[in-house]
Amino acid sequence: MPKMVIEVPEEFTEVGKAMAEHLAALQRTVSRLGGGKAVDYAEIEQAMAESGADGVGRTPRHSAEPGH
Repeated sequence: MPKMVIEVPEEFTEVGKAMAEHLAALQRTVSRLGGGKAVDYAEIEQAMAESGADGVGRTPRHSAEPGH
């Protein structure tokens, strides 16, 4: 798996940690659901919403949708 390094300003260290935890949760979820084959995206979306339940870095869903 390719490695990626992201520089995070010191004042955003906690956000960087939350991003890493969220990515790890996504990897576990995709692996559990077949490793990317015939993925149930609704289930992945639900798992990601639950892993981000602490609110760090969350954006209201409607703000990411075009026209909202």
